Amino acid sequence: MVNDADDKIRFGEKVKLIRKYLKFTQIEFAKELGYSSTGRICQIEHGAGMSQKKIWKFYELADRYGIPRHMVEGERKYTEEQFERILAYEKLERENSDHPLMPAIRNLIKQVQSE
Repeated sequence: MVNDADDKIRFGEKVKLIRKYLKFTQIEFAKELGYSSTGRICQIEHGAGMSQKKIWKFYELADRYGIPRHMVEGERKYTEEQFERILAYEKLERENSDHPLMPAIRNLIKQVQSE
């Protein structure tokens, strides 16, 4: 899953993106993931690996806050703005799936994902 150096860097970037999206400090995020220091979060965000157990804990955290798995696991790199817009659109879609404007919202999601 997160094996080579490039994968670790991409995964670290996602960790940082999600931490910032959730408005967690490194201290708060470290506690959420079961680390005793922020140093480890900083290392992960810069490409250090995580144990499989911690990766699953990270996925559980993302699930708990409504971040879809494809946003966590996917190869795609997002800017903070793209990440926030996609999550906002997807939340709208989940909460208003039968709304008449939903096709337009789905198109917005696709548009942002393809940027």
